Amino acid sequence: MLRTGTHARSEVLPPPSALERVAMAREHARALVAFGGEHAVTRMRKHVGWYITGMPGASRVRDLFRTAKEAAATATLVTRRFS
Repeated sequence: MLRTGTHARSEVLPPPSALERVAMAREHARALVAFGGEHAVTRMRKHVGWYITGMPGASRVRDLFRTAKEAAATATLVTRRFS
C-alpha cells in the first residue's frame, strides 16, 4: 500500500480526517520528544505545518507554534485548535 497508495483490493483509500491528522501529529511530537528531549519541539515545527495544511486556521496555528517552547504547549495548541 505504501508503494501504490491503494488497498489490497485495489481501492484508493480516503485521506485521513482532520482528527486523524491531529492525533498523528500529537503522537509524532510525543515520539520526537521521547527520542530527542524538549529541544525536539523546534524540529516538530515544520512537521506540524504538514499535518495541518489545508485546515481552517492552519496559518494562525503555524504562527503560534513558532513561539512554543515546550512539548506540552504544542500538543495543547494543536488539540485545542483542531479537535
